[in-house]
Amino acid sequence: MIKNWQETRAKLRRKVAEEKATAGIIFALAAAPAFALVGGVMDYMNVLEERNHLQAALDAGTLAALNLDDFQKTSVKKAIKNYLQSNYKDTQGVRLDLSQLSVTVENIKDDSGMKIKKVTASISADADMPFLKLVGMGSYAFTVTSQAKVGSGGLEVVLVLDNTGSMSWDSAAGGSKMDELKKASKNLLDKLEKVARRPRAKTVKVGIVPFSTHVMVGKNSWNRTWLDHNGLAKSEWDGALGVRNPDQDLDITDGKYKKHPIPAVMSGVYQRENGKWVYKHKGKDRMPAVMLGLQNIKTKKQSLVNKINAMEPTGWTYIPGGLVWGWRILSKTKPYTKGVKYSTANKRGIKKIIVLMTDGANTCDYHKNGYLKCGSGSGTKADQRLKKLCKNIKNKGIGIITVAFAVEDSDTEDMLRECSNMGFYTPETGELAQTFDDIATKLVSLHLSK
Repeated sequence: MIKNWQETRAKLRRKVAEEKATAGIIFALAAAPAFALVGGVMDYMNVLEERNHLQAALDAGTLAALNLDDFQKTSVKKAIKNYLQSNYKDTQGVRLDLSQLSVTVENIKDDSGMKIKKVTASISADADMPFLKLVGMGSYAFTVTSQAKVGSGGLEVVLVLDNTGSMSWDSAAGGSKMDELKKASKNLLDKLEKVARRPRAKTVKVGIVPFSTHVMVGKNSWNRTWLDHNGLAKSEWDGALGVRNPDQDLDITDGKYKKHPIPAVMSGVYQRENGKWVYKHKGKDRMPAVMLGLQNIKTKKQSLVNKINAMEPTGWTYIPGGLVWGWRILSKTKPYTKGVKYSTANKRGIKKIIVLMTDGANTCDYHKNGYLKCGSGSGTKADQRLKKLCKNIKNKGIGIITVAFAVEDSDTEDMLRECSNMGFYTPETGELAQTFDDIATKLVSLHLSK
């Protein structure tokens, strides 16, 4: 009896073991395609990322080739090949055969009949697909193409730059965040000047709006028709500009300045004291540098550099106040008149762009008579004004690039992302130089026609 029971139990154990082995095989067979499918998504995302990297490198190399004095196919191809060798590194199992680089060089006429140079380049690559290899797809081939030509109708760019007190904080790049901003901004100007000096390149103009609590204008603007003295004496005014009344959306509008001029204000804000908003005059405290209208970077670059060097960190944050002045500088109507008309810009292919950089959330809201209230709990209404302002600017066909520089507030990041239509960046300290370099490349690449 015992022997029979032992034999039976042994048979049961063998049966169970066989069934487990069979189930394991079936599971493995079923899991392999599922595993390959999930991994295949990762493969594909990696390929897309590498394709974007290669596209950016080819775009930049093609654009750089336009600067060659020897504009012949052999020289152009060699320059693009050298650029790719220096600036594109194979990753994620991508194989790039530079011998297969295809380049065409042409001399064509633009819409105005002017002769311009044109380069078209393309190259193929092969990327490993390690997960999809499980189901027979070991690699993926793709091709990127770039086409560049000298001359859009030109560029009009305004840098709207945060000059608030937090820009005095330490940077991982060494020095302060303001030091980092100055270096990054001047490098951006260098790149724009270079493209502006290309043979037959159209005009590149740049303006600068340093902002914090206030935006500043020169005291010689005292008698301008667009300025409301707002009860001040000329001797009291230090050049600080207030905010137009938001009840009629004047604060987020470019126009109606004769009927609704911009208020001149004494530098300072309203702050909470014992439950009341009390005005606090800044007196002799530092103020943001005076903004600078559009300048031809070929002839006035030094004035732009001087303006950047003059920036100092001070005050609270009111982003709409800076952004609306970036819009005003791009306009043909007063207060600033060096921007071309929007209709003319469309016909000539002139690109109008604002680069908005801030390192923090709004800490001020509109109070009364052009003045702001700032401090804890302020900034909610300013966020809403900024969202509407961004839409108004984009409706004019203006491009907006936004930079959230070491911003710790996710709502502000989301707002800046929504505001942009040409790019949104989130550099930490130590990374702003690279971000501004990428932005400069993007601005230069507006000459890319592909």
